[in-house]
Amino acid sequence: MRALALFIAFLASAAAFGAKPAAITSFPPDWPHRAPWKLNRELLLPETERILFVVDTPRGSPPIAEALDQLAALASKYGGRPASWVRLGAPGAPDVKWVDPPVPPKPVNYYVRLRNGRTLSDFHIPQDHVETLRYMEQIPSCPSGALAANASFVFIRYLGDVGNAYGNSEVVVSAALCGGREFPVMRVAQTTIARVRPPVIGQEFLEQRTLAHEYGHVLGLASNPEHGMWLSTVPYRGGTHCIHRDCAVAVPTAMALLKGQMADYCAACLRDIQQAREHWLTGTEFPDVPRLPQPDPAAAVARLKPYNFRDGGEADKLLGYGKAVMPALVARLKELQGGYPASPRSYAVLLAVKIVNAEDEARREPGSLAPVMRDTTAAEFTTWWQQESERFMSGDEWALPPMLQTPLAK
Repeated sequence: MRALALFIAFLASAAAFGAKPAAITSFPPDWPHRAPWKLNRELLLPETERILFVVDTPRGSPPIAEALDQLAALASKYGGRPASWVRLGAPGAPDVKWVDPPVPPKPVNYYVRLRNGRTLSDFHIPQDHVETLRYMEQIPSCPSGALAANASFVFIRYLGDVGNAYGNSEVVVSAALCGGREFPVMRVAQTTIARVRPPVIGQEFLEQRTLAHEYGHVLGLASNPEHGMWLSTVPYRGGTHCIHRDCAVAVPTAMALLKGQMADYCAACLRDIQQAREHWLTGTEFPDVPRLPQPDPAAAVARLKPYNFRDGGEADKLLGYGKAVMPALVARLKELQGGYPASPRSYAVLLAVKIVNAEDEARREPGSLAPVMRDTTAAEFTTWWQQESERFMSGDEWALPPMLQTPLAK
């Protein structure tokens, strides 16, 4: 899943990405390094007659038509054919219903530390969050049969809030009545945009840029490692983003937004589109772009200061490396101050247990119960690590640590 997370911190900062890629790359080692990278052929070559955005509003306020008009113009410009949008249920809209997937998704993990006799029933998850998660899991179904093959369909859902992001996008597999066809789905958090946008920036302005940003992800832009970056490393959450701050698929900066940029894609992305088209149409092979070295998890741990190990601190970024960071993180425990609940060592242990829980989630069967984390000590976790580290790092045949207990465990 790819997302546009426009945090207040980004809007308050004038920092911008430079024109050169970083000295390292967070792209997976097996990522394609030549055209067409991960670009979307269906939406970039006019092999269907039209592009149709199908819009619905399960939650929040109605979409701004002018922002959708600008998106349709952008899609037509790069798709080489007419593009338009239609509200779901309106004349000319395809017969589509949003339904729950046939296989239930894995449960969402909430890290709960049980103490002072409190139980899970003491913790309340707002109903709005539950509904948003359900809408994000839904897939399109086609009661009247498969959709027209001569059109390219992109779905846009306005959900009010989408976590802490202005929007996100992904490709979903439709229900059997749609023939199992894959469709891009863009989600817009128009309520979030209205709530946190600065007064000097209008709602239409940000909705339009959110749509352009998410459509850039749908097109596969910034998948060229020469000018693309990931918001986090392994396991590659957050999606690819362009390093050029004026590009619609860049991570937003205050300067780019205040200058009215980020409404279209940059010259580097346009060059990628041109090369991809040439490859698809003529078979031309282009040279690989540079393969930069991967980030070093041990170095990421070593450069952290003790005060970085706190809720919302820099150490949280270690979660992006997954289990690759575990040896260095566990080795760092003995250097960090401990002895009290909010100590750097206690927080480092919490991060390590979160990584273990994420690995356990990946091996669990869908619908199985997720473990609950209880209070633990660095010594207790280190003892488990000494016993299970080799199995944990090499595969799935490792035992769950005692501080992660399923609801059925006694």
